[in-house]
Amino acid sequence: MALLWCLWMVIGILAEPGVSQDCTPTPGAQNLALQRTANQSSTYEDNTGISVPARAVDGKRDGYQDQGSCSHTKLDREPWWSVDLGSRYSVSMVIVKNREDKCCWERLKGAQIYVGDSQNYHELNNAICGTITDPTAGSLSTICCNGLEGRYVTIVIPGREEYLSLCEVEVLSQGCTPPPGAQNLALGRPANQSSTLLDKTGQAVPGRAVDGNRDGKFEVGSCSHTTLIREPWWNVDLGRRYSVSMVIVKHGENKCCGVRLKGAEIHVGDSIVNHGKDNPICGTINDTRPGSLSTICCDGLEGRYVTIVIPGRSEYLTLCEVEVLSQGCSQPPWAQNLALGRPATQSSTHKDDTGKAEPGRAVDGNRDGNYKQGSCSLTKLENEPWWNVDLGSRHSVSMVIVKNREDECCWERLKGAQIHVGDSLANHGKDNPLCGTITNIRPGSLSTVCCRGLEGHYVTIVIPDREEYLTLCEVEVLSQGCAPPPGAQNLALRRPAMQSSTIRDFTGEAVSGRAVDGNREGAYDQSSCSHTRFDTEPWWSVDLGSRRSVSLVIVKNREEECCAERLKGAQIHVGNSVANGGRRNPICGTITDPSPGSVNTVCCNGLEGRYVTIVIPGREEFLTLCEVEVLSQGCIPPPGAQNLALGRPANQSSTYNNGTAKAEPGRAVDGNRDGKFELGSCSQSELDTEPWWTVDLGSRHSISMVIVKHREDECCGGKLKGAQIHVGDSLVNQGEDNPLCGTITDHRPGSLSTICCSGLEGRYVTIVIPGKTEHLTLCEVEVLSQGCIPPPGAQNLALGRPATQSSSVEHKTGQAEPGRAVDGNRDGKFELGSCSQTKNDLEPWWSVDLGRRYSVSMVIVKNREDKCCGERLQGAEIRVGDSLVNHGKDNPLCGTITDPSPGSLNSICCNGLEGHFVTIVIPGRMEQLTLCEVEVLSQSCAPPPGAQNLALGCPAIQSSTFEDWTDRSEAGKAVDGKRSGLWEQGSCSQTELDIEPWWTVDLGSRHSVSVVIVKHLEEECCGERLKGAQIHVGDSLVNHGKDNPICGTITNTVPGSLSTVCCNGWQGRYVTITIPGRAEHLTLCEVEVLSQSCAPPPGAQNLALGRLANQSSTFEDETGKAVAGRAVDGKHDGKFEQGSCSLTKLDIEPWWIVDLGRRHSISMVIVKHREDKCCGERLQGAQIRVGVSRMNHGKHNPLCGTITDTRPGSISTICCNRLAGRYVTIVIPDREEYLNLCEVEVLSQGCAPPLMAENLALYRPANQSSTYQNGTEIALAGKAVDGKHDGLWKDGSCSHTNLDTEPWWTVDLGSRHSVSVVIVKHTEDECCGDRLKGAQIHVGDSLVNHGKHNPICGVITATEPGATSTICCNRLEGRYVSIIIPDRAEHLTLCEVEVLSQECAPPLVAAGLSLTPFWGP
Repeated sequence: MALLWCLWMVIGILAEPGVSQDCTPTPGAQNLALQRTANQSSTYEDNTGISVPARAVDGKRDGYQDQGSCSHTKLDREPWWSVDLGSRYSVSMVIVKNREDKCCWERLKGAQIYVGDSQNYHELNNAICGTITDPTAGSLSTICCNGLEGRYVTIVIPGREEYLSLCEVEVLSQGCTPPPGAQNLALGRPANQSSTLLDKTGQAVPGRAVDGNRDGKFEVGSCSHTTLIREPWWNVDLGRRYSVSMVIVKHGENKCCGVRLKGAEIHVGDSIVNHGKDNPICGTINDTRPGSLSTICCDGLEGRYVTIVIPGRSEYLTLCEVEVLSQGCSQPPWAQNLALGRPATQSSTHKDDTGKAEPGRAVDGNRDGNYKQGSCSLTKLENEPWWNVDLGSRHSVSMVIVKNREDECCWERLKGAQIHVGDSLANHGKDNPLCGTITNIRPGSLSTVCCRGLEGHYVTIVIPDREEYLTLCEVEVLSQGCAPPPGAQNLALRRPAMQSSTIRDFTGEAVSGRAVDGNREGAYDQSSCSHTRFDTEPWWSVDLGSRRSVSLVIVKNREEECCAERLKGAQIHVGNSVANGGRRNPICGTITDPSPGSVNTVCCNGLEGRYVTIVIPGREEFLTLCEVEVLSQGCIPPPGAQNLALGRPANQSSTYNNGTAKAEPGRAVDGNRDGKFELGSCSQSELDTEPWWTVDLGSRHSISMVIVKHREDECCGGKLKGAQIHVGDSLVNQGEDNPLCGTITDHRPGSLSTICCSGLEGRYVTIVIPGKTEHLTLCEVEVLSQGCIPPPGAQNLALGRPATQSSSVEHKTGQAEPGRAVDGNRDGKFELGSCSQTKNDLEPWWSVDLGRRYSVSMVIVKNREDKCCGERLQGAEIRVGDSLVNHGKDNPLCGTITDPSPGSLNSICCNGLEGHFVTIVIPGRMEQLTLCEVEVLSQSCAPPPGAQNLALGCPAIQSSTFEDWTDRSEAGKAVDGKRSGLWEQGSCSQTELDIEPWWTVDLGSRHSVSVVIVKHLEEECCGERLKGAQIHVGDSLVNHGKDNPICGTITNTVPGSLSTVCCNGWQGRYVTITIPGRAEHLTLCEVEVLSQSCAPPPGAQNLALGRLANQSSTFEDETGKAVAGRAVDGKHDGKFEQGSCSLTKLDIEPWWIVDLGRRHSISMVIVKHREDKCCGERLQGAQIRVGVSRMNHGKHNPLCGTITDTRPGSISTICCNRLAGRYVTIVIPDREEYLNLCEVEVLSQGCAPPLMAENLALYRPANQSSTYQNGTEIALAGKAVDGKHDGLWKDGSCSHTNLDTEPWWTVDLGSRHSVSVVIVKHTEDECCGDRLKGAQIHVGDSLVNHGKHNPICGVITATEPGATSTICCNRLEGRYVSIIIPDRAEHLTLCEVEVLSQECAPPLVAAGLSLTPFWGP
């Protein structure tokens, strides 16, 4: 910027007054001509050499011809000089430097400057910018072009014979220039303005300014126009927020009104308050010439709305076109043309003298825009013509580049063509997401449309809403790039190479091996480049030694100016054939950047082959390669891979002792990657001959890779160079004789060496430095499993389960039934009759029914071993879910089979994916599906039937709370019932970066925990954070629960995965998750604590059967009224049309309630879902509430649990854990829904009292071993029979003894009775729930020893605070009921004791009570 303003000052000094025109360089203006390609009518030669046209754009303003910096023609008639700017630009001015020597400066007088797009007649048909009037020696003539647009600038001396000499030509841009791929964001978008003028052209509506028509004549009807108004404004809505590079405004061409736009302001922002006038200002219009183009630089200013306003005066606002250009997009590193040579189709095909203009012409790699050359596709004239290319698979697309035709006929046809990218071929892909629209229709133009990573399988180009021909001279679909994968190795280094011929010159023989010598030197004279002779289709090839999977090929071009362009269009082939020099092998990609010294990275995406060939097709050329690197597909940790070495026993040849501590071998597997030796986390041997280190993995494993962390100090990085990794089952010779996995070649300080082991199996991993005496230092060794490994206790859920398939082939072994694949036999020989097989079906499938919903850790598939057909399984998909629609093919994808080798075992990690059915399908082709065994492994322990999420909605706390601009990540978000792992959804808890961060949930009371399920964050950034997190379960909050027993550890770090940790019935009130031993963020997207389930206790009865029920409303259809009583009619039929299901209307928070007749202790509630497919999801989140209140239909009674299973016909078992109440309510909270119940069973806690049983103990005389007194409060024995169920000690309704040995309490029933049950209410205070554990209930007629010798009725086992224990006495008879705690000293606290008779109590009516239901008539 400063340079340009200095330039302008120089212009002012050198130019005589009145000679230079009145224009100044706009901010950000660039010299578009600098070092661009130039041409002239002829070239003069003198003692300075040849005065080539490029001298005028070499950046030197020296005006002396003899210094060799001026261009010069011969004596020509109307001599000319021209520069190609490379693409169309808006030109603000042209500055011409005249020669300074005495000879000939007057020659430039009258020279004319032209700007335009035409090359005809040397651009003289282009528009004239101005004329040079100052021919003085060394003059600088500044010619104002005022935004004139064009690709070519020409200078000509008209009408005479003359020499044309130019010492420098500078073509300055109109301020900022459009970035590559910039789009007009305003085209066709909704616009508005302060008012609208009505005249003979009609209404000058605001949309005229974004109609794509730059015609500046108002009478033609393409300009918007307001009435005369104070501060008139115009506004366009871009649809969403964009980064704006510039705004271009076309002025009206009529002479009347040019000054109106002077001072108009451009605003860009997200607000339309005050019509957007308060948004940030982008710039101001200063140019008032009729028909001019004002370009206002916005430099990436962001916003949704662009407003143009004339401030501070009354004025008309006229806009003939407004273009809002995006910040463009640039080609990412390593981007590949995904469309090259791919199958293409179009709506129709035009045929003419060039032949059929097939759709494949547009992806042939030829950018020739001359239609007659036969490289452009073309449809017939039709409505909404389309063209489509199949990329072969789903890709992330950075941009689409479209080459327009160059001949004069028809380039305008492409205007408004839309680019769509997506996975659907419905409507020819026109309904896929829109990438962008083509707005540049100049002949031969290259339209770059930014897709910004839009993903899809197909790219469609369509011209919408009109009848048109669709012509495409080339379509390039650029990938989002590729990068070398971790651990990738250069497979070509020093491998044998060949080429079509070898040139011999001053460097010697330029042999093929020079290109794989490891030297990237690009100077040819340094003898490190290969070079063929001038051959037709020259080629070069390297032998990798064996078949390899190639990620990318990197080619270094020579650095000299002379010959770099030779590599343009060179093709890379990868395959197993050496026929024709390997040129028939599949093509990996094409070299597109031939600039000197360039490094071209061509993505091969795992293409496999032994030979890599580079060929220049279709022409005679030299092939020069300064280095070729062929990178392996590396190895990347497979999904679910675990570090098998972490914390395992390790050993080494000796142990270094620096006087302060021993560098023990276990340091290398402590989970700490710190590479600073002095911090004590690196192992090290003494100075040994061939030092070694080994780790015992505990059992045989399949190894994907070994990662070794080098020490970071500068002293010793080179010591690990050449270290070998061995994997196997032997410890002979310290494991050095086990198979070799690989060798460490990277010895940079602090580096991570990743060695691919490709499934090598063994128990021991050994690292040894062979052949020298050295210290062996390892700062961390990670041994990654081949994907996920079976979790402890995992079971094969598929074994012997019912299976089906698309068809069954008949064989001499019999029908290859689907059940063969789950018979437990892994034999892979088909003829032995243990493999299932379908016929040759389209998309064949196989499915197994697991019996119910499970969390699946992995699926293992055994391929057949015979040589015939292993490849059939390639690409087979594993799907897990609850649906059988389309045979389960639409269920979530677990993974894909990639190893079809004979006898292979494919382990597909499902990471806790849940479902009832597992389906295997071969998509998209006709095939036979053969499976020799399918094993579906559970996620270690599986949730028991009826298990409840105890943590849902419970209070949670954490060590700290992270807060950013989106929200506070509070602890409660991890128990909100939302499994979304997306951070932006706001459903994850997160701490700050704490040392040993923790999170705790209070379950409310002590529970038996079966499993804890943790949902990980789905973002790639942070999956490893949870690695090593510990789950604690217990009753203590000391140290935030970290001292409670440990349930298990999280080892899975896959983003978005579900970690299931088995607790096996561990008991406690608090569940704590902590990350020990390091500073970390603790992020939890959901924590589910599943109960140990509940089973119906012996003698449990359905208390709801036939009881009085009601609901919020009643649905009526052809089956009749779906009344509430249907749900307690004892029928389990789940088909709604059979008339046995209750159903409400569409209510807000619909409810259903049943009256059990009296208070009961509830063990569980069982809900039968409807079986038809229509409506299973309706019950999701329904709450079960149990209590004694009928207020608000029982919705505020204590929560028993929530329904989470919504599969059709399922049975949800909700554990209530002795919750006591008379009313059971089912409600769907917080939404409008139908409530549909096909049966509700409310099971008693063991035996249930008879329907009208009487409480025999109520207000009867009671006694106890002693009476506790706290101040004035005396806890008398009678308080336990006062009819009050309040369990809080402070409310004074509980009996309480002192600390007695074998304390007792007894009640006198007055006479002998038959007792059905005794119900005991525990204290609700946290202090003392376990005191009643083991208390015995005795019933009999004796008071000897306080009734302790009477028959025992039962024992109290519940210890949860506030629990209600129901003890079945089964008609045991007696006058006295005693409760005793045997064999220990204890306080005996009883908050209520109910002794229920076996007989019926007097009728309610007889007692003066009404039988009217509580919900009214």
